[in-house]
Amino acid sequence: MKRIPRRVPIFQLLLTDPKSHEVIVVEHPLMPLHIKEKLVRILFRNIQNSLLAVYKIKKSFIHPSIPFAPNHPLALLASGRMSGLVLDSGHLESTVRLFSL
Repeated sequence: MKRIPRRVPIFQLLLTDPKSHEVIVVEHPLMPLHIKEKLVRILFRNIQNSLLAVYKIKKSFIHPSIPFAPNHPLALLASGRMSGLVLDSGHLESTVRLFSL
């Protein structure tokens, strides 16, 4: 199993800039679409309202983004590994994923 070099910032591996996103949603691959849609609606409304209150900018200039990231590769990255077998055991289902990033 390959290990992540300690000097590599985690946001480079996630391919996202942490300054450009207020939130990153870590999701299970089997999460139903209607739950994702509801979550995005709630988060967009809250992000938009907080930006309006804090920065006092026009509503037309606000374009928040909410990236979704799968939980299996993030579990590997959190343990400092680039490849491995991830077992996710939940209440109703269990998934096993093999990754080589």
